[in-house]
Amino acid sequence: VLLKSVEPSGIVFFTNYDSRKGRELAANPWAAATLWWDVLERQVRLEGPVSPLPRPASESYFLSRPRSSRLGAAASPQS
Repeated sequence: VLLKSVEPSGIVFFTNYDSRKGRELAANPWAAATLWWDVLERQVRLEGPVSPLPRPASESYFLSRPRSSRLGAAASPQS
């Protein structure tokens, strides 16, 4: 999972939809994350429902990755 941003509406992260993690999130759309918040010098836990981004947003992110990363992601269900 790649955490991309923290927005007022929630966190934005990317994972391969066909990976084990992606399939598990599709079956049970609830997740939790623990992050280090440097400014507060604290660990924070986020949890809540997950939903896929609109397809154009996912595709835009994928196409922004270096070519070698896109090839690796296509070859590996874990990427």
